[in-house]
Amino acid sequence: MRQMSPDEPSVIVSILFIKFTKADGTTEQREVRHYQWQDWPDRGVPPCRLTTMQYLFIHRVMLCYFLEKHRKRYESILTEENQAKYRKFVEEYNIVTGTN
Repeated sequence: MRQMSPDEPSVIVSILFIKFTKADGTTEQREVRHYQWQDWPDRGVPPCRLTTMQYLFIHRVMLCYFLEKHRKRYESILTEENQAKYRKFVEEYNIVTGTN
């Protein structure tokens, strides 16, 4: 567990790495992140102050979800060039957010 960033000291990030064996005998792993807002009010929603990091995170999650869910439908646009662009995006995202 750690603070999300110096700009967001009230947000704690927990990271869980999960390794599992699939039915075909191959192994996979996933990284699950849990964000806990320690100053979240009991009722309602706190004022929104979307940081650059949160903005990047939302876009990465949506992009990953879209690519996984619709992979077969959009396989034609998942060219090497576009995959390279996505890898570059992930690399830059990881640098900005201090993740791996």
